[in-house]
Amino acid sequence: MLNNKKIVTFLNSPLSNIVVSPLGAKKGNLFGVELEVEGHNVAMEGIPTKGWKRVAEGSLRGENTEYVFSAPVDFAKSNEMVANLFRLFKQNGVILNNSHRTSTHVHLNFSDKTVKNVVTFFLIHTILEELLASYCGETRRGNLFCISTRSNEQLVNSLERAVTLVQNFRDFGNNIRYCAANLAALNKFGTIEIRTMRGADSEQQVKDWLSILNQLYEYSCKEDVPAPARLLESLSHLGAQGFLSQFFDQASIIKLLAAWPRDHDLHQSLMDGVRLVQMFAYRLDETWNAEAPKIAAKKERAGDDDFLDNPNEGFCARAIRGARDQMRGMDALYTPQLVAGIWWIAHNDTRVNISGRAARKNAMDGVWRYVDDNEPIRYIVKDDTLLYYGEEDEQAVNAGYYEQHGIIVHNDDWDVIDDEDFVPDFGE
Repeated sequence: MLNNKKIVTFLNSPLSNIVVSPLGAKKGNLFGVELEVEGHNVAMEGIPTKGWKRVAEGSLRGENTEYVFSAPVDFAKSNEMVANLFRLFKQNGVILNNSHRTSTHVHLNFSDKTVKNVVTFFLIHTILEELLASYCGETRRGNLFCISTRSNEQLVNSLERAVTLVQNFRDFGNNIRYCAANLAALNKFGTIEIRTMRGADSEQQVKDWLSILNQLYEYSCKEDVPAPARLLESLSHLGAQGFLSQFFDQASIIKLLAAWPRDHDLHQSLMDGVRLVQMFAYRLDETWNAEAPKIAAKKERAGDDDFLDNPNEGFCARAIRGARDQMRGMDALYTPQLVAGIWWIAHNDTRVNISGRAARKNAMDGVWRYVDDNEPIRYIVKDDTLLYYGEEDEQAVNAGYYEQHGIIVHNDDWDVIDDEDFVPDFGE
């Protein structure tokens, strides 16, 4: 049986608490654009391309290169940068001759968004997938470098498992990298990468595609996104074009429908997408709009000064002193110790441990403070900063954070540790 509290907590969790991106959390609705191009003089050797960098792409042939944003920017700036690049193309005699090998990839920042926003975007994208693929060009339908969810239904199962069971995205790796909606980018960059669009033929083509994605992106990132089940049901209530009008302006709808084959039933295509995700959607229905459990008022951030009052004091020494000060007057059998970079605390005959591999994960140490019997408040010290991650109701967030940062939480014997790199010896 599902633990609905855990689902609610996880759905409302910021992505930055769950995935470990080397880029860190970026704030705002940001884009990263990658243009793979072939043709004449496309690399423009020696020509400065402000905001763009050139990257070698082994799948391309002839004269080729890939242009990639040097840093993520917002929608307006993205359009400006695309315009500047195509202006340089024109000035330098570039002739684009893109083949089926070229493509346009767009990264959408979700690192400062919630899991709920990620799920919403994926569900809508999956329903609209055939319509979007038709718009992007015939060479993109059935393309092995932008595999549709309809051709890889396991992706829906993987996302459902991540949200409702394991409460993290660790399993999203290279095995799903080439999907039309690349969720593996969540772990690598904190983004969802959309790989559907063909190679860039013109400035307007790229701008139109960015506009379409931006409208889906903005809808998905609203704080009050409707429950997935309500979203799916709106297709029956509104019809195909009414369904599209929830996300797109009229100009975008006209462009999308102009590319849709006249002998194909659009409503049926959207319904096929709905059927693909409906079990997952309805499974989330009862918890979608529930509030995440709140931290009780008594569970305050006590003891910060014990860690932060002397910035010149060694980080480990401050952590030890803070732990001992917090436990002053409590059971003498509380024994905080720092052994080989590992914090562990024993309470009577019960071992309650948080461990972190310092060499691999930036010297993380943990302290648990008991307010009442069996009510631990969890603290993590990382890079000399005290972080607070809540109590029992926040277990899902805690677990996701701990697992992604290489922190192992134990409520039983140390025998459960399975780590060939390092198994601490605490004696008998």
